[in-house]
Amino acid sequence: MSASTLETTVLHGSGWLEWVDASGVQGQARRPVPVAALQLRVLRGPADLRLVPQASGRVVLWRSRPAGLRRSLPGNAAAADLLPPAEALYVLQGTLADAMGVFLPRPFNLDAGNGNGHRLRLYRSSHGTAFGPEGGLRGRVRDAAGDALPWALLQLTVSPPLATPLVYAAQADAAGEFSLALQRLPMPAPGAAASFPAVLRARAVAAGSPAVDPDAQPTARIRTGSAALPRWRNQLDIAISPGRISALASPGQTSLVLQVS
Repeated sequence: MSASTLETTVLHGSGWLEWVDASGVQGQARRPVPVAALQLRVLRGPADLRLVPQASGRVVLWRSRPAGLRRSLPGNAAAADLLPPAEALYVLQGTLADAMGVFLPRPFNLDAGNGNGHRLRLYRSSHGTAFGPEGGLRGRVRDAAGDALPWALLQLTVSPPLATPLVYAAQADAAGEFSLALQRLPMPAPGAAASFPAVLRARAVAAGSPAVDPDAQPTARIRTGSAALPRWRNQLDIAISPGRISALASPGQTSLVLQVS
């Protein structure tokens, strides 16, 4: 005697969120940051929305409506019954913080739903940055008036000889302080130059701004030139010395000075 299925329950998630560590060297696989280590606060979203953490580090967006996301069907479900229904997109807005201070806080504002997934980038604080034998950079970001530029995002492209350029990223904290670890940076060959050419670019918002989506900030200009004859450019050419932890600043200044549009 064979058993028969009286009813099949079909459940579909509304989508998912995932946070990844975006600090340091770019262009490599990013490991999800476990949501259990973070403080997630939803400021705007559907009233029936629930956030369900997964062991993988993702958070599933779970809703009781629309009705097609949760169905009970008589007997066995056919393949067509298992297809997710169309769902109208909705605004999901909130903030994310790390009580341990390893990652910097950030807001998020996205169109969620219809099964879509979103990977959001997090950047490490100076407290959460560990320097390896390759060395790194640290410093403070200021505007021309000397005020801290919080949340500024820095991108550094280092070009070792006879090797593919390496791109790094770091974000400043609420006080404008940053640390950038230079993972995977090769050491100079014996007899070769002790430094590598590099180009720095920056994104930033005005002093006193609340935490922002780091990747959505406008391009900032960097103070270059000399102390007597400053210039403002979209990039700063510097030399990187592998194995050293160096201070990064505009020429003739004690801080990295940016001009925000």
